[in-house]
Amino acid sequence: MFGVLCDRWGRRKPLFLSTALIAASMLASLAANSYWAMAALRGVTGIGAAGQAQALFLLATEPVGPAFR
Repeated sequence: MFGVLCDRWGRRKPLFLSTALIAASMLASLAANSYWAMAALRGVTGIGAAGQAQALFLLATEPVGPAFR
């Protein structure tokens, strides 16, 4: 999902979006009142972390030439 967003919007916007998703889900997990709510919020955090890792990888390898990728 974040790979498609990185291709359409550039690298920085999806990176900030995934960081905001992580922060929001971590703050919302403070108010989780059941196991399943906490599990769902941790799943959302994982989605954001995966998007962040992908966006950072693409952002870091962009300046490197195609010969070194």
